[in-house]
Amino acid sequence: MHRAYTRPGSLVLVASPSHRQSGEFVRKAAEMVARLRIPVRGDGDNDVSLAFPNGSRIVGLPGIEGTVRGFSAVSLLLID
Repeated sequence: MHRAYTRPGSLVLVASPSHRQSGEFVRKAAEMVARLRIPVRGDGDNDVSLAFPNGSRIVGLPGIEGTVRGFSAVSLLLID
């Protein structure tokens, strides 16, 4: 959440063993963002995601090879 908030246009990917686990991580990040009163929404392309007003995104993915491919200019990759 810190990377997405402090570096405009950042793409943060969260890869967890399952879709449910990555969703849980993004849900916790959304709770933190809400406490700071930062308005976020889904990014419109990914089921598990947060889009920040500064153009940054956090996207949660199941950690299988096919789902992580296709993303470019990743600022931070978190592997659970």
